[in-house]
Amino acid sequence: MALLQQRPCSSRLSARLPSTRQRCTVVQCRASQPGPRLSPIQRRAKSPEELNDPAQIGATGSASQRFPVVPGSEPLQSYMTLPVEQYFVLDPKQIAHLGGNRFVLTVPRINLMSVWLEAVAEVTVTTYPPDAASGRPARVVLQADNCRISGSDLVENLALDQRFAMRFVTELTWSTSGGGEGAGAAAVAPTGEIRATSKLDVWSEVVPPFHLLPREVLVGSCNGVLHGLVGSLLPLFVRMLAADYQRWAVDPAYRADRAARSQPITV
Repeated sequence: MALLQQRPCSSRLSARLPSTRQRCTVVQCRASQPGPRLSPIQRRAKSPEELNDPAQIGATGSASQRFPVVPGSEPLQSYMTLPVEQYFVLDPKQIAHLGGNRFVLTVPRINLMSVWLEAVAEVTVTTYPPDAASGRPARVVLQADNCRISGSDLVENLALDQRFAMRFVTELTWSTSGGGEGAGAAAVAPTGEIRATSKLDVWSEVVPPFHLLPREVLVGSCNGVLHGLVGSLLPLFVRMLAADYQRWAVDPAYRADRAARSQPITV
């Protein structure tokens, strides 16, 4: 059986993950090139217990990117904890802000033999401060437990959108070593690092014609494509995030433009 294949996609993930500082205002984005007006997913998130003998598939992944930090530039900590209304999107066709700490993320198309799937997930983004008791550093967490699936005629006819459950968590941490964040000229320039770990779990009812395959073969094939998807997108995302920080840290006009991309309005 052919393994699942990810179709190349020119769309890319966001280059900036925001914090979730809540505001008592409505935020209106003022991007220079407005993105699509996406709405929350009109689908009730299902739990695995609601499904009929689902197959469980999933993938984990990790990635990191080290980069030089210009002495005297803005700290990495400040970038990673930017307010949510200052988030930045490289490709608005791939991710859009719903308001507050909620985003809609479009996942690249996945092919399984003659069947193809496209998924749109609703993601929440939360910033956690350091935890002295456990020793955990500050982190940014993306979490999704609701997703809408569309696809080829077979996917639509079998109502696959109502036959699966999903949980997705990505955690970002960061650090700076060497000369120190925001320090003046030093003998050794400081180095920054952004790290990401992801865990994706999917439970899906096995619909025809896939019920004819041995369960272990089907699960193994699906695990393969999910592992490939996470393994290709996560390193790319971390590299883009690091590159965006390096520009933000040294370019006052870029930081000002970022801050001006949203403004509170009275309701």
